[in-house]
Amino acid sequence: MILNLEFFKNKIGMSRIMFLDIDGVLCTMRSHFAFGDKKLLMEAWDITVCQMIRTLCEDFNFKIVISSVWKGHNKVSELRTHLATYGLIDYLFEGKGERKKWFYGSEENTFEWRTKNLKYNGKKENGHGIRRGLEIKEWLKRHPFISDYIIIDDDRDMLEKQMSHFFKVTDSREGFSSKNFEDIFNRYSDRYTR
Repeated sequence: MILNLEFFKNKIGMSRIMFLDIDGVLCTMRSHFAFGDKKLLMEAWDITVCQMIRTLCEDFNFKIVISSVWKGHNKVSELRTHLATYGLIDYLFEGKGERKKWFYGSEENTFEWRTKNLKYNGKKENGHGIRRGLEIKEWLKRHPFISDYIIIDDDRDMLEKQMSHFFKVTDSREGFSSKNFEDIFNRYSDRYTR
């Protein structure tokens, strides 16, 4: 099968990809204590963090690919609800406003909006696991027309060559911070699209 890269480039336009973790990034202890059941851990999505993510998607044409454990089948229905509630559903990879098969109940073989769960052999780079990095590498291999991407995560399990794209959330209790937002904004502001 020959891939028509121009077709794919035209399909997504000038989109950039945001690989997005959820627990410790969008779900924060701060929001949990304010709005969630105090017996559960990271179940409360932080409305301020979600708005900052939406702003970046809107201003810099990011499309979201979920790299979190929430992409697994046991949390997909909850994920659907939260993404819709917090206004992030339209920014998932495959195009703003397009009908997403997985959202309407047919997610089994749809891997465009998420990284695949790969079997992990325990490999490490610089003393850190690389599970998430391998899953992102696999997704990028399936989408060779994507070269501009960022990774937002509170874990460091990325490949060494992905580190220049990685924005580490340093305090998973507080989640994606204004500093994280400013770092991404400053990186892309010279290429501002709005």
